[in-house]
Amino acid sequence: MAEFADRTGRTWHPRVTTRVLMDFEQRTGTSFFDRVARAQVEPTELIRSMGELMALAWLACRAEAAERSVNEDMFVDAVGGGELLAASEACGEALRGYLPAVKKGQPSDPPPSR
Repeated sequence: MAEFADRTGRTWHPRVTTRVLMDFEQRTGTSFFDRVARAQVEPTELIRSMGELMALAWLACRAEAAERSVNEDMFVDAVGGGELLAASEACGEALRGYLPAVKKGQPSDPPPSR
């Protein structure tokens, strides 16, 4: 299971679901599936900014955060520069778990458009 620790010592377990990716798309305005289909690369290579990484990390950990009474600002503030790489790796592992067929250099069929 993917995990990373924040500056306070809390361990987080990002879980990517369809809802997480839908909410990520709504926040960023870009379809994650379109990015995967076009680029045919590792999913984490499609995260274009720290803001997108933190959006994905938050969305993938928000259920766990709710159990701990941690809001989004508290979550983001607890992920410092030293924790960003670990968060990226954990989110990448969670994405690969959700989209196991997506591997570097291997085409992927995105879901049909509505």
